[in-house]
Amino acid sequence: MIVESNKIVVKNSFKNIQLDLNTYKKINQDLVSKYNLGVELLSKKSTAVNFPFILETYLETLLETTELNTIASFVSDSNPFVPYQEEEVTIIDVVIDDDEEEVEEVEEVITETQTFSYAFPRGWSFFSVPLDLTQVVMTHNYMEGKSIGDVVDFTQLGIDEFIKNHFYLNDSSIPLFYMNLSLYIEVVFAIKNTAGAVYKPEWNFNGIGNISQYEGYQIKSMTPYNNTLNQYGILHFKMKSILSSSINNLTLTNQTYNNGWYFIGFKSISTNVSAIEYIQDYIDQDKIVIMKNSLAAVVLPEYDFNGIGNIVPGEGYQIKFKNIL
Repeated sequence: MIVESNKIVVKNSFKNIQLDLNTYKKINQDLVSKYNLGVELLSKKSTAVNFPFILETYLETLLETTELNTIASFVSDSNPFVPYQEEEVTIIDVVIDDDEEEVEEVEEVITETQTFSYAFPRGWSFFSVPLDLTQVVMTHNYMEGKSIGDVVDFTQLGIDEFIKNHFYLNDSSIPLFYMNLSLYIEVVFAIKNTAGAVYKPEWNFNGIGNISQYEGYQIKSMTPYNNTLNQYGILHFKMKSILSSSINNLTLTNQTYNNGWYFIGFKSISTNVSAIEYIQDYIDQDKIVIMKNSLAAVVLPEYDFNGIGNIVPGEGYQIKFKNIL
């Protein structure tokens, strides 16, 4: 075996497998109880420089003490031996090579990710999706057929699937839909789009269809009162996605609008984009009457008035267009 920084090469014939966090925990328990090695691994799990040594020892132990003819691909955000970095997932590949003379070295593959969290007020509000819907990284194992780390294109799925997998109550780590279906139906009262189509969990009805990256939505959150905390619960929208380009100008979304009202979204986690800046191209063409947020603050181009301030990632906005032929 050759271990060089974050590059690992094994000169044997093995098949590839992937180990998740639960498997690691089981292996640690086995190594502690059977081979007295897990203690050493666990004691060094937060030290990045020790990772190559730990991994080499771990792999050699597997080979010597099991009948497995496998080598694993290691992912840092599910690997307890590597410090977790929120904005980065490092995948370390292992190369199999039967030739003792020629060994191929594989460089680490780095995929940058973004995470996002937004708390809904109780009652009606607007929301949109600020991260890339086509490359959503799963952060739980509850969705059928999907595991932590899987990348899912949610634009190919109904808005109900997105809401079920990304809405949480209070500080729970389990999406509300999977934690308590009855409470999910109560809390996510209804979601509407521009056309007035509705997703209504109580009826198990999705009239909206697939979720759209650049559309805004209106949601009614009916969180229950917490007598212990003397306050209402909070519905959270949380997601993780592979890093992609932000859209800080509505024109760049390439959406088609007619005269009248629309809910719009904001594909960015930047907090430095003013509402005026976001719709400036349409203002210059005298195509916007008014822009509103959930709190009824407004942008009035006619009076050069911006009562909204900067765009808030995760919020949706309502715009009335005019002079569109």
